[in-house]
Amino acid sequence: KIKLIKRRAYGYRNNEHFKIRISLETGRAN
Repeated sequence: KIKLIKRRAYGYRNNEHFKIRISLETGRAN
């Protein structure tokens, strides 16, 4: 269970970073 939670948290963090990066890239492009 602990591993699953950790993995989920890690994935969530990566997703947030990905969204921020995409928004920055699109903002710069536009």
